[in-house]
Amino acid sequence: MASTLLIGSCEPFSGKSAVVLGLARLLGRQGVKVLFGKPLATTLQNPADAPGASGGAVIDADVRFVGQTLGLADSQLIPSLQVLAPETAHARLLASDVGPGPGRKFSGDTIVSMNCWGFTPALFAGLDGQFRDFLAARGTEPKAEFYLPASVSNMIARREAHVRVLPTDSAWFGITFREDKPRVQAALAELVGAGRYPARLWS
Repeated sequence: MASTLLIGSCEPFSGKSAVVLGLARLLGRQGVKVLFGKPLATTLQNPADAPGASGGAVIDADVRFVGQTLGLADSQLIPSLQVLAPETAHARLLASDVGPGPGRKFSGDTIVSMNCWGFTPALFAGLDGQFRDFLAARGTEPKAEFYLPASVSNMIARREAHVRVLPTDSAWFGITFREDKPRVQAALAELVGAGRYPARLWS
């Protein structure tokens, strides 16, 4: 006998996916076959170009994340019945004064990438063809760069890779220019003083 459990909330970012993950793991351990989907997709892409689009059917990004976390097969991911236009999704997901654009700001829980990656060796097989294409097209340009994030995005779009975002509340700092050095030295010294970072990396 099949049954459906609908989990919803009037508030964004209320933890619906976390509830789903917990229930799905519990049911899975009891031998129940779990399927997951969202009736309304909010994938911030052109629906025709969204991963999983086939004849108007879209597998929402949240659904794919839950599926990857639970180890569900594609057949266990339910396409959304309706897809919001990108503009509507932005308006629904973000407050009017939050988001990219002049005079707007980011919310405190906005996830950004500082390009700190953790890969398995399988990455190199996926990068090989793209790097060969890059060398053929721009190998004679001294300042040309092969961008790792763009290459990974291509692999995700082709379903050759899955990426999981691991949120952290740690502050980011780095060196781009010579003038950055004193600021970074002071930040490292503060971390060492607080006992959060070793004074010597290698003994």
